[in-house]
Amino acid sequence: MGFVRQEDKGIWQQQTGSPSDPQAGNIPGGRRDVLRSATFDDATLNGFAPDSGVWEVTNGVLDVSATSQHADAASVVYTDGYLPQYFELSASVQVVKPTAGWGANAFLIFDYFSPTDFKFAGLDAATNKVVLGHRTASGWVYDATGSVQGGVSSNTWYDLKVVVSGLSVSVLANGAQLFTQQLAPRIVSGVANGFNLGLLGVGSNNSRGQWDNIAISVLPAQSTFAGTDSYDTGTADFFTSTAGTWSVSGGRYSGTASSGSPALSIFKPPAVVTPEAYVEWETLVPSAGGGSVVFDYYSPTDYKYVTLDTVAKTLTVGHRIRKQTVIDQVFSVTLDTGSDQKVTLALSGLTVTVSLNGTSVGSVSYNGTVVDGSVGLL
Repeated sequence: MGFVRQEDKGIWQQQTGSPSDPQAGNIPGGRRDVLRSATFDDATLNGFAPDSGVWEVTNGVLDVSATSQHADAASVVYTDGYLPQYFELSASVQVVKPTAGWGANAFLIFDYFSPTDFKFAGLDAATNKVVLGHRTASGWVYDATGSVQGGVSSNTWYDLKVVVSGLSVSVLANGAQLFTQQLAPRIVSGVANGFNLGLLGVGSNNSRGQWDNIAISVLPAQSTFAGTDSYDTGTADFFTSTAGTWSVSGGRYSGTASSGSPALSIFKPPAVVTPEAYVEWETLVPSAGGGSVVFDYYSPTDYKYVTLDTVAKTLTVGHRIRKQTVIDQVFSVTLDTGSDQKVTLALSGLTVTVSLNGTSVGSVSYNGTVVDGSVGLL
């Protein structure tokens, strides 16, 4: 008899029957696959499992209230499937006017591990803000806030959406993206993960309100190209050298920089990559010294990069612009001793999420999309 845990990489995903990677798509449009939805038209809770508060379906909507003032009302939702790193949680919500000591908030819950350990995002009419935060044993903590055009009113329906892409979380209200926040990874048994291991749900703090049309959505699997180059044929079939000297030997592709400029070799995909695409770029770099990968490449003086330094045990994300190299963020990393190191970039929208040997290291967001340039080696 065996027991499969969430941190058992590759095995947990197979048991739950869904892909482990985020799928292609963008926030504004495109088709979605709905894992779970609830309209409450059948007068049932539709897979909800409340752990606090009063939950009742009345006239096709879900009435939610704390059992008393200064108490929680929270419920998780059964999804019956492994969540990819990209998912969306949406609902229509309205809150009761905050009077006589009551609050007025409604939150979408994600990364749920216990009643006092989860993240949330939603509306707070008392502060007139859209908020993003986390729950601790001490209470509901607000980490970021945003303004809604016209303010947040009680007894008014709002379409609320939370988009999770790796470590990046975006909050939308009535179709408008209000802010995006990059969060620290979830640590499980000493391993950094995204926010797709925990449960999802809805809830509120010291509040009363109504919910309708709750949905958990993922992007459908669709691929224009997937390929691997092992260099066993003695050639680099997918690459074009643009700087330095490149050669294939012993199943490895090696670059040597020329004086004053790095060695660059750019991947040549068989299809055009559009801004709404999702790109996953993965390579093995040697344990001695490390290596670099390039993304959002336009020219030898205009690209972004990720460098793994196996001596300093650091992973650096930066960009090159107008002959200047800029370091955007440096992460300390733990290496697999004595073996090649697997570096994986997940490119989606404005954000690159970097993993090392299957462990999430961190995300960096830019002012423009990171997927419509080329990818390559540095």
